[in-house]
Amino acid sequence: MTEIRKFSKTYRAIILILIATVIGGGAGVFAKISLKEIPPITFTLLRFLLAIGILLPFILRENWFRFGNLKQVVLVSLLATANVTIFVFGIGRTTATISQMLYAGVPLIAGIFSYYLLQERLNSRKILGILIGFIGVLVIVLLPVIGEKTVFNGDLLGNLIIFTAVFSFALYSVFSKQFQQDYSPLQLTIFFVLTTTIVQLLLIPFELKESTNWWSTVSPLAIFGLLYVGVLGTGVYYLIYQYAIKVATPVMASMILYLQPISAFAWASLLLDEKITPEFIVGAILAFIGVALVTNFGRLEEVKS
Repeated sequence: MTEIRKFSKTYRAIILILIATVIGGGAGVFAKISLKEIPPITFTLLRFLLAIGILLPFILRENWFRFGNLKQVVLVSLLATANVTIFVFGIGRTTATISQMLYAGVPLIAGIFSYYLLQERLNSRKILGILIGFIGVLVIVLLPVIGEKTVFNGDLLGNLIIFTAVFSFALYSVFSKQFQQDYSPLQLTIFFVLTTTIVQLLLIPFELKESTNWWSTVSPLAIFGLLYVGVLGTGVYYLIYQYAIKVATPVMASMILYLQPISAFAWASLLLDEKITPEFIVGAILAFIGVALVTNFGRLEEVKS
């Protein structure tokens, strides 16, 4: 019976990873569309207000929301908040290519922290899977733009800011596993969403001084993009991510970030008429192989819960 539960957990984790991959890839494309017309901090605040609207009714309906260890949960939530907030400031000083390269390091960092903090066993198969997936992401991101100097023009400060965001998200993934003994994925997600909303409310006055009347020219497509990113790309996506951590491990859940560039390119080919290249196909295959190795090809996986 124990082996059956482990078998079920592995497949549930794979399904959650694939769903989050599709949603997350679309969120990146729609965010790119909306941010052309909506200021970044305002966009972030609105997306999290939409996420609250989606998640809060479930919390209120259940009446089991507990506030034990509130300080610690908020501090962990701030790690994810830092990822969202810091990224907005860092991306303006670097390039999308460099940021994707840095975010491909999340499973590597999560693996190191999981090993030391959660005693998650990283056997040779998992390590090989993480490295192959990482190479796959680099192939997708780098090969199409090699020789174009502009994609590597991000300054050191911008790259350090993005790396700080990456580091924060990896830590959030690992610490979430520990708190799931006392809190459900839904509770942890709503803590993160509420914490991020409060931070954005504190930051929004600084942006309003420079960005005025932007709403008077916003297009229906930008509004739709905001709705998609807020409802699916934030509320649903982070809830699925927490469930993936619960049924599997932070390392396995973070493999979403290896598959997400593949989904983003697929969305971009549909919505932005971007072409799928041979480099993309090779990188996608490597990324899938990496995820398959980390998830043990869907076979029994030793997972602490």
